[in-house]
Amino acid sequence: MHSAKQIDDYLDFRKRHGGKISENSYLIVKKFDLHLMVETMITGKQFSPLGIQGMLGHYINNSGLREIDYVNQFKRKEVPRLYAFRKFFTTQLVSSKVNPEIREMLLAHKIGLASANYRPTVEEMYKEYGKAIDNLTIDPANRLQRKIETLSIEKSRLDRIEEKMKKMELMYQK
Repeated sequence: MHSAKQIDDYLDFRKRHGGKISENSYLIVKKFDLHLMVETMITGKQFSPLGIQGMLGHYINNSGLREIDYVNQFKRKEVPRLYAFRKFFTTQLVSSKVNPEIREMLLAHKIGLASANYRPTVEEMYKEYGKAIDNLTIDPANRLQRKIETLSIEKSRLDRIEEKMKKMELMYQK
């Protein structure tokens, strides 16, 4: 499933439970509690960068993805938590051969003079992003769908070859 669909499903979920969603609403909010119908749940209160970092740290530590160094708890790690997401995203864009200018734009980097002359459309940017979707998603549905399409094309090609071979055999037998 595409991430855009997941986001739409999440926003619909919030709306169904009393959330007031507008174009200015925060995507990720704290205090969205189904049991406590409070104002912050309805409007959504933004996370601070440290709040998101703390939440991710909690999940990373509890999942066992990073060993906790109890002696040097605050020592810098080789890969900072939030940077790891950007690094993964960048790596997947590069390995998917996304247009370098669009890749930099997707990463919110400045592209120098090219930005003054090159302004891709939303469709062009989505097309380039689409090259990386399989590498960015955990859900295998996209990859399996593409494999089905490829196998279907291959099967029809083999069917045509088989039909031609049968015709040639008939001609040869006559």
